[in-house]
Amino acid sequence: MEMKCLGGILIVVGCLGVGIWFRMQYVHKLFVIKECCKGLSLLQGEIQYGRTPLPEACYLVAKRTKGSCHKLFFQVGQQLEKGSDSTEHIWQEKMIQIMNQQEMKAQDREEMLRLGNTLGYLDLELQYKTLELCIQRLEDSRDSYEREKRNRMRLYPMVGTFAGLLLCLVLV
Repeated sequence: MEMKCLGGILIVVGCLGVGIWFRMQYVHKLFVIKECCKGLSLLQGEIQYGRTPLPEACYLVAKRTKGSCHKLFFQVGQQLEKGSDSTEHIWQEKMIQIMNQQEMKAQDREEMLRLGNTLGYLDLELQYKTLELCIQRLEDSRDSYEREKRNRMRLYPMVGTFAGLLLCLVLV
């Protein structure tokens, strides 16, 4: 009987842990979206006002961002300095490599991937407008995350706990 109780407690705690892990993943995605918005805004300013070359602008953005966004801009800047490939190919390769499913939702990743088509090719005004559109879409996504945040923060641990209790009932 004691072993069954101990097993049940471990199942519930394990399922609660899974719920907390899902909550942490949600918070991480929100952080990445915020950092990407910040990074793209900084890149937009560097392109429009500083007239900074793209590799240098990527380095400056990398210095002021954190996490995956920092890594993305830093590696894009490195590859652009080498000049081995087109800007579009470098951007898309690094986006796919760094921003996986755990980092961003698929639609946000697609938006960032499309940005690579315009960076470095179009005139400054079109690059600025494309960055502005991408930022706006990412901010809409961020607002959606923010609206859902309160519910999801409670939902994931509760679902995990109830799933653990249900599993205990089924096993007993």
